[in-house]
Amino acid sequence: MEEQSLFASGKEVQVYYDPKTPSQSVLIKGIGLSWLGMALGLMALVIGLVVMFHMVRSRAARIK
Repeated sequence: MEEQSLFASGKEVQVYYDPKTPSQSVLIKGIGLSWLGMALGLMALVIGLVVMFHMVRSRAARIK
């Protein structure tokens, strides 16, 4: 859906807000793309740890 048709000037819209902190509000509910950044970061961390583990293990095998 086009954003212009959803939020046309003069049109009433429903606003979702946190009652404890009303300054935190949104016009469209959802989690957005923040989960994607967290998932990519977690994947990079796991891949990095696996690579590090294999590097340490292969060095230890060469030393023996």
